[in-house]
Amino acid sequence: MKKRGFPNFTSNYGGTWLQRVFRMRNPRPKTGNRTFVDPTVQFIGADFIEIGHRSIISEGCWFNVSDRSGSEARILIEDHCIISRRVFMNSGKKISIGPHCLIGNESNFLGADHDFSDPFRPFLVAPSPSGEEITVEGNCWMGSNCIVLKGVTIGFGCVIGAGSMVTKSIPPLSVAIGSPCRVVKRYRIAEKKWIPVSEWTQEDEHAIPTLPQYLKILREKYEWISMPYIIGGVWFGNV
Repeated sequence: MKKRGFPNFTSNYGGTWLQRVFRMRNPRPKTGNRTFVDPTVQFIGADFIEIGHRSIISEGCWFNVSDRSGSEARILIEDHCIISRRVFMNSGKKISIGPHCLIGNESNFLGADHDFSDPFRPFLVAPSPSGEEITVEGNCWMGSNCIVLKGVTIGFGCVIGAGSMVTKSIPPLSVAIGSPCRVVKRYRIAEKKWIPVSEWTQEDEHAIPTLPQYLKILREKYEWISMPYIIGGVWFGNV
């Protein structure tokens, strides 16, 4: 049996005539090298979405750009990210997912909503305000079924428990759980371990690197990461 080679996952989805027709009828966002976007993923406002290198956008995801003014990306997913199955992103001003993030199945990022000031007007036709930004700074693991509301920043190196609703910003290097989400642990750099948030000190706070410093450490220590493409969809089959 002929071994199936690694497919072309670049933004143009290869070069066959069928793939080119699919591309013309189904606009896809700008993507980096060796990024896999499952064909079942739906993009509304694809021209305002950018996905970095070696990332995985799994089957059944839905990305909706509410504010399509200007020219900058409204949904930005950086390198080495895994967006698991059936994740929904509805951007207001912008949704930014930093590098090395793992987003669990059926999580929702709600950056915009509908104007409900007039309940005698169908909400379906009500305008959608520009909303606020959602930022996930990098190397965050979010469990399945998380909900992130507009105006929230999740700091780098965070773990968000499954089923959490993130209504307020979370500081870097935190474990947060619940609905509404609350911080229960922080990572003490001096001892290289997670500690209860009640033991966190100003000295611990001062030891936290800046975001650029943190991402530089990750790049230097993990220059190459083998991405688990099989989780992207049924195209890859079973093992």
